[in-house]
Amino acid sequence: MAWGKLLMAWNQNDEHALRQYLLGQSGEFQKIEQRLLVEDEFLEDLEAAEAHLVDEYVAGELTQAEREQFEQHFLTGPAREQDVKFARVMRRYVTAHPVEKKQPERQPWWQFWSGQSWVLRAAVAVLAVVAIAGLVWVYQTRNASFQTFATVNLTLSSGNRAGGAAPVPKIQLRPGTLKLNLQLPDNSTPTTNYRVKLFKGDGEVKTLEIVERNAQSISVVIPSAQLSRGRYAIELTTLGANGVEQLVNGNYQFAIE
Repeated sequence: MAWGKLLMAWNQNDEHALRQYLLGQSGEFQKIEQRLLVEDEFLEDLEAAEAHLVDEYVAGELTQAEREQFEQHFLTGPAREQDVKFARVMRRYVTAHPVEKKQPERQPWWQFWSGQSWVLRAAVAVLAVVAIAGLVWVYQTRNASFQTFATVNLTLSSGNRAGGAAPVPKIQLRPGTLKLNLQLPDNSTPTTNYRVKLFKGDGEVKTLEIVERNAQSISVVIPSAQLSRGRYAIELTTLGANGVEQLVNGNYQFAIE
């Protein structure tokens, strides 16, 4: 048997023997009293056993037989009676004044940080720099994408989409968005709904979202990332209440340089 288990077994046997001794049930009174005379630790165990037994008695945790033995054999003098009275007073006080659990104090962040290894601190610092750089890049990219680099007013022409010799507005391409104000036909009404399509010279077609509208014009925006050098045309289609689409005669044209 390991020494730890053997020592535990001895301690449990001593505890049981002292409990029996205090209740008058032990047949080894002489042996126990001899040990109490020569072993200081055993005397301390007896005092602990007495205190534990008093607590059990006051708490009502003893059996009926143990309670009778306690009163007959243990309460044999004023000192022990006083111990029982004191234990009762303390139990009533503890019951009436429960101890609140103290919340652990929060450690200041600088103390926590200074207690970490330099490897962890370096890794966190690098991650913080990367995160800040990413946020700056996103902020700048978003601002650039919503910044209008040019606003152009276009009128409806009667020419075809291919253009021809008619002059068209020329726009210098820059980062951001291009805003186009399209003048509506004279017969337009406030209830007329339009669909806007952008045609590039190579045949590419893209539907544009209308961002503003008034009685005379509608406005669309085109991100610079969707533009390249060349000539463009915009066509309008009216949307009827029955879902029928009708192409408006003419188009709007511009060129990107």
